[in-house]
Amino acid sequence: GLPPKSRYPVKRLAGTPANALLQKRLAKLVTFTFSSYTPIDEIFIHWQTELGAPILIDWPALAKADFGPTTTIACAMIDQPWRDVLTKVLEPLGLGWRATTGGAIEITSAKKVQSELQLELYPLRRDFDGNAAPLRALAKRQAGGLALYDPTGKVLLVLESATTQRSI
Repeated sequence: GLPPKSRYPVKRLAGTPANALLQKRLAKLVTFTFSSYTPIDEIFIHWQTELGAPILIDWPALAKADFGPTTTIACAMIDQPWRDVLTKVLEPLGLGWRATTGGAIEITSAKKVQSELQLELYPLRRDFDGNAAPLRALAKRQAGGLALYDPTGKVLLVLESATTQRSI
């Protein structure tokens, strides 16, 4: 019941959340066409080049969903933001994506994206009034998820799935 205390500076702990680092890149519109079936690793390499951010592939998780580097798919998008493109192409395949540390994107199974909890620290504006209830409501979407507000450092600590972290 005691407020958290640390000698470690809050500014260093609460950097920029992973989704915020990618916000501008994920909003950028993209057009591509893979009309003939293409190995999925070639598509991911193309995406990484066009997006300008590292894309990490969780091959063990993809293997459990029967996907390997040489698995072929066909896909096309016209003038769609990257955040929608990633979801629209990967979701029907049973795959998903999440922002990770350092402004990278991880492609993994949809189950992992929806169920595995990630910790993010959201620095709040100095003029934040302390009413963290709406922010906590966003975070309480998953069993085991947690959102705590540190009034001293004005930081919201959220332990939630990648899907929920994107909405926050």
